Amino acid sequence: MSDKEPSYIDVDELKIGHYVYVDVGWMNHPFTFSSFKISSNDEIETLRSLGVAQFRYNPDLSEIVEDDSVKKDQSTKTTEASPAPTSENNPALKAKRERISLAQRLRAKLIAVEREYSKAGGIVRDIMKNLFSSPAQVSASANQLVTEIADSLTAKQDVAVYLMSDNRTTGEEVYFHSLNVATLSMMVARAMQMDAATVHTIGMGGLFHDIGKTEIPDKILLKTEPLNSHEERLFRQHCAFGIKAATHLKLSEDIKNIIAQHHECMDGYGYPSGLSADEISMGARIVGAVNAYDSLCNPHNPTEAVIPYKALSMMFAKQKERFDHDVLMTLIRILGVYPPGTVVKLSNDMIAMVVAVNTTNPLRPQIMVYDEGIPQEEAITLDLEREKSINISSAINPNQLSKAAIEYLDPRKRVKYYIDTGNG
Repeated sequence: MSDKEPSYIDVDELKIGHYVYVDVGWMNHPFTFSSFKISSNDEIETLRSLGVAQFRYNPDLSEIVEDDSVKKDQSTKTTEASPAPTSENNPALKAKRERISLAQRLRAKLIAVEREYSKAGGIVRDIMKNLFSSPAQVSASANQLVTEIADSLTAKQDVAVYLMSDNRTTGEEVYFHSLNVATLSMMVARAMQMDAATVHTIGMGGLFHDIGKTEIPDKILLKTEPLNSHEERLFRQHCAFGIKAATHLKLSEDIKNIIAQHHECMDGYGYPSGLSADEISMGARIVGAVNAYDSLCNPHNPTEAVIPYKALSMMFAKQKERFDHDVLMTLIRILGVYPPGTVVKLSNDMIAMVVAVNTTNPLRPQIMVYDEGIPQEEAITLDLEREKSINISSAINPNQLSKAAIEYLDPRKRVKYYIDTGNG
């Protein structure tokens, strides 16, 4: 309805299937959303009770139910306004207040995780900048960071993966990429029931998998056009350069294997050695798959970025021969069909963005809903594990959103993840 004159309908003409906008202030009505498709006569009666003569509605989103039983049921309803749902004892408003309280707790948790992520990002930044000047300090800092994340994964049954805000500083993408890869790789290893020592090793491998790029010129690393053959050969040497750096840091052989092999593929078409299947360490298979996923979502050229939902779909449908099957399926299971950062259409036709996934029930993520009747700073945040009546219908490309929806949801140009470590 963005470029059209608004349409209005008299309250007595409301029917099941009308898509209406309740413009009375969010706390002055009991509905979860300020715009929705009417699904029952009870909802019509509640709308009548608000004392509004006409409602704004969207004919394009309306699907009117023409059924004799419905008409008969509607004809028996009184058109007199019921008491407005403002009483403290009104069960719908009570449920709404509880939902608001939950949304506030979810937002508070997200802020706490953002704080932890920022702290971790600063640690990674210092690690990468001091690789050669302070190797002992770098190793100690990396071990401590990975240990904290690993301990959290071990201690928590329900681990939530959160979408972080995109307030990065230009040129620092490499730090967040390393943190993304380390965190998700450890989650995959934990989900595959690997022991604590192995999870830690894989976390260290994920954190340092790209340290060899410190020897690659920025004009190659930051180039947005395809590399020529000479540039490609030099770029691929970052694996060998990484081994030298790992030796300087006195990292273990298992970590070195991850650094050396994270671009090898199960089908033998990877690099630098063209290894295949069992020749590739399990740690490298995990880090390699996670690295590929994050690189699809966060390429050097942002215009080539793939939405998280499509990235996993591409890896499964078109590239699955490149990856270890169990690793890929575990990654998909952890992130869910709709990974954090995915813009989705809900079963009630509203638009939302996935902001967190609970790994024990990834099909019921936490979402932030676009509702033009609610200020952005008070945006509805729902946990679909609790909201059983609402489902995700499909993922949609952010480019299909209206300008208002884009500004409201703020789909991330770069996707960054972190987990609830409990430290916040």
